[in-house]
Amino acid sequence: MFRRLTVAVAAGAQSPATAQVRMAHFSPDAPPTDVYLTGFDGQQQLVLPGLGYGQVSQYLPLPTGEYTFSMRPAGASTSTPAIVTSWAHLDVGASYTFEAVGQTACTASSVLNDKFETPPRVRPACG
Repeated sequence: MFRRLTVAVAAGAQSPATAQVRMAHFSPDAPPTDVYLTGFDGQQQLVLPGLGYGQVSQYLPLPTGEYTFSMRPAGASTSTPAIVTSWAHLDVGASYTFEAVGQTACTASSVLNDKFETPPRVRPACG
């Protein structure tokens, strides 16, 4: 169902340093959305069509750097204003989630740094 974003690398060139990003749709009354990615070069690319409420994509590898993430109603043209837009700098080896949350009238988005760390041990308050 989800497409993988592929990154073209010139023959003989080393793979660029990468991060990984997944997309999440948590706006219960919003229709399915198309997720777009715009890199530092200004090129806008559809990376995930038809992401519906409650869906979270698999992680997609991306070269590190500056990106703008945006969502539009599924099937809308790129001239249609985005429902939400967020910006982030992706670091080498890091994992991120671009999310849209809230009701349609006040949907917000963010790019979260998914830190895969063991949480500190919590002692029960009763003993």
